[in-house]
Amino acid sequence: MPESSQILRISRIELQNAGKVESAQLTIGSSKYEVQKQQDNILSAMFSPPLEVQEPFYLWLNWTVWLLWIRKWSRQKISIDPSEVLPNLEGCQFRKVQGNVTIVLDIIPPAQPPDCPATCYGPILTHSGLLMPSTEEILKQCPRFRILVMGKTGVGKTSLINGAFGIDNARSEHDEPGEANIDTPMFSELNDRFVLHDSKGFEAGEDDNLSKVKAFIKHRKNHEDVKEQLHAVWLTFQVPLDMFGQRLMEVGMEEFLQEKSNTLGDIPTIFVFTKYDKLTEHVERRWILSRTNYTQTDVDLEADQYLQQHCIQPIQDLTKQSDIPYIAVSSRTRYAGTLKRLTELTHEKVSEYFTQQHEMWPSPVPAVTAMAQRVVPWLNIEESINVGKRKYWNAVFAGVDFSGYTIKDCLDVIHTDIVKVWNFYDPSGILLGGDFRDFMMRVVDTLNENPTKAIAPSNAFAMPK
Repeated sequence: MPESSQILRISRIELQNAGKVESAQLTIGSSKYEVQKQQDNILSAMFSPPLEVQEPFYLWLNWTVWLLWIRKWSRQKISIDPSEVLPNLEGCQFRKVQGNVTIVLDIIPPAQPPDCPATCYGPILTHSGLLMPSTEEILKQCPRFRILVMGKTGVGKTSLINGAFGIDNARSEHDEPGEANIDTPMFSELNDRFVLHDSKGFEAGEDDNLSKVKAFIKHRKNHEDVKEQLHAVWLTFQVPLDMFGQRLMEVGMEEFLQEKSNTLGDIPTIFVFTKYDKLTEHVERRWILSRTNYTQTDVDLEADQYLQQHCIQPIQDLTKQSDIPYIAVSSRTRYAGTLKRLTELTHEKVSEYFTQQHEMWPSPVPAVTAMAQRVVPWLNIEESINVGKRKYWNAVFAGVDFSGYTIKDCLDVIHTDIVKVWNFYDPSGILLGGDFRDFMMRVVDTLNENPTKAIAPSNAFAMPK
């Protein structure tokens, strides 16, 4: 066993002059950490809390090469031993040159406590002298919004997920279509900012599923690492129509709701009633058959009363809670606003909960929740502002000196944070590439050529009166 003096505490890694490297991965034991590309020649990752290392660890560099018209993937494995790091520290940095790439490790000295302000908010500058994006440390703490969607087959869970997160489908690597294992996380290549857990409901013949769901929630609820916790739950029910003798829920769900306060606790939970369009169509059909004059307001009012009586009240009776967050939704185009309201309500409840959980420092979860969704633009705008405040506004008030940095330095870090908060589908990394950054700088230069020239606002951007 190595002595405590040989325990490395790594707060950051940066790869310099890494123009040909497309991605990198730090492997410590069985844990893997992605090192993300920040600019054309720089990849980096920050670790908060710091990684503690006692044994040799590895860095994998990945790039592609072309042999005639064939594209091949190439990897290089670089070994680093703590015994070579500690004797060769320059201040708090260790450097290792591998070919053209310089590997820089930021090491926290043993005397420096792990909860010092520097590791809470992260450094302001990279080793190469560039301003560090705030999103880098946010995504290190919590790279994905983790959501559990519960409900029986056919209730419309897939439409909810696809619509809210802007994807075609989310599947695990091992499950076949239609299967659901709550312990198996599901991802989408179209949106890497959320991870889905799906419960297949408590249908007849699946009595053991209730205990599995309760065990899963207990494990996630008590996990110390915020990125492994459950960030939100959608409990989904199809609005039952009495004319067809439909039931709101199965017996297993009734039992789950009776124990909701003990099982879910304060985890942000939204009750989602799907296929609301079928209810409004049913109500409107009754008005037509009655040959009575009616308005859309009459239809909406009666549908809401039906919802209260057949959906809300039964759940309130089971949970013994008078105030439950809920929304009725439909995937039909006419009801597109319902999905937006579900997204807004989810972000609101997540923000309330995780702000209370992390009163001493900003929680990364609300920002990642906004990044994951793709239906409410104002949430991305709001979190873009909050992300900027997270580090740089606090740094200004703390007296950090930004003198000597150009407008390009500032625009680069703002550019990176905005692109990552908006979470555009950009598999080739064009929006973070040098060509696009240069294009944006040319736009700024063009605007600065005639600073006194008046620019009339377009009607398309006029504020509503």
